[in-house]
Amino acid sequence: MAYLIFDRRVFSKIDDILEKHENKDYNLLGILLDTQEIIPNHYVPEEIAKYIAKKLNLPLSRVYSVIKFYAAIHDEPRADHVIQLCNSTACTVTKYRTVLQILESELGITVNEMTKDGKFAIEYSSCFGACDISPAFRIDNDVYGHLTEDKIRRIVRSYKGEVKDKTIELISKKFKKINPESLENYIDAGGYKGLKQALETSPEEVIEIIKKSGLQGRGGAIYPTGKKWEQAASVKGERKIVICNADEGEPGTFKDRHLLEFNSYRIIEGIAIGAYVVGSSEAYIYIREEYKRLQEVMRKVIENAVANNYLGKNILGSSFNLDIKVVSGAGAYICGEGSTLIESMEGKIGRPRSKPPYIKQNGYFN
Repeated sequence: MAYLIFDRRVFSKIDDILEKHENKDYNLLGILLDTQEIIPNHYVPEEIAKYIAKKLNLPLSRVYSVIKFYAAIHDEPRADHVIQLCNSTACTVTKYRTVLQILESELGITVNEMTKDGKFAIEYSSCFGACDISPAFRIDNDVYGHLTEDKIRRIVRSYKGEVKDKTIELISKKFKKINPESLENYIDAGGYKGLKQALETSPEEVIEIIKKSGLQGRGGAIYPTGKKWEQAASVKGERKIVICNADEGEPGTFKDRHLLEFNSYRIIEGIAIGAYVVGSSEAYIYIREEYKRLQEVMRKVIENAVANNYLGKNILGSSFNLDIKVVSGAGAYICGEGSTLIESMEGKIGRPRSKPPYIKQNGYFN
C-alpha cells in the first residue's frame, strides 16, 4: 500500500470526528466510518489509522481488527462509485448474473475490478434489504431495484454524467398517505397519542395493556412484547438503556427498512413508550450501514421530536426524560444478534456473548 502524506487540515477534520464521538474507543466504528467519508476514495489509510489509534490510546492491531472485520470499512482506496450487486437468495432467483453481464458490458470490468479511470468498481454484496425489488444493486448510498437492461444502462450512464435528467426510480415511494418525515402529518394521523396516554398511566398498567393486546415481536421468535417489557422493568439498576435493533440482514428480510423509511416517527414513539415502561432515559437505534441514507432520516426525525418536546427533557410536561442516538453498523451480518450488536456498539469485532448473564441484566457496557 502506498504511504500517503496528509496535511494538517485532514488531521484537524479527524480531530473533529473524534470529538463528535467523544474521543471514546467504544465509538471506534463510527469514527472509522466518518473518517472514510472525508478521505478521497473512501478508505482508512495506514497513516490515519495510526493517528486514530494514538488519539484513542489503542494498539494499532485493535484498530485494524475492526477495519478488517467489517465489510463497510476499508483499508484500500475505493472507486468513486462502487456498484454493490446483491447475490443473496432473492436476487439469485431473479437473475442477478444477467445484471452482472450488463454491467460488465457497460463498464468493461467484472467483479472486484475497477475501471482504469478509477470511477467505477463492481463487487458482490450480501442482502441489503431490497428483496421486494430484486434484482437490485447499490451505488454509493442509493439502492436501485426491478432492474432491466435499459434501466441498468440509464442508471450507470447517469453516474457517468451522460444523462442530464436523472429520473431513476429509487426505493423511496410514498407509504400510505403520510410523509414519514413530517411530524405534522404523523400527529394528524394519530401520532403520539400512545405516548401521551402512556405517560398518564403507570408503567405497570402499560405492561398489562400490552400483554392483553397480544402484541408480539416482529422477529422470528415472535416473543410477547408485554412479557419482554415486564422482564426488563423488573431488573434493578441505576442506569438502563434501550436499544432498537435495525440491523436486519437475512435474505428476504426488509421489514425494518420499510419501518425506517415510511414510519420513522412511529419507531421513535415506540422506543419512548418502551423506555418509560422499563425506566430508561437513554436509547440507541442501531441501523445497518447499508441503510445509511435512512440513518440521516432518523437523526432528523429525532431532532424534530426533541424540538417539539416529544423527546428530551420533561417530555409532554411530564418528569420523563429520554435521549435517543443513532448508531451505525459497519457491514457485518452477525451483528444482528443482540449481544454481538452490543459488542459492535462498544467498538469491538462482532462476537456473541455467553449467556447468562442475559442482555437485559448486563447489556451495553454491562
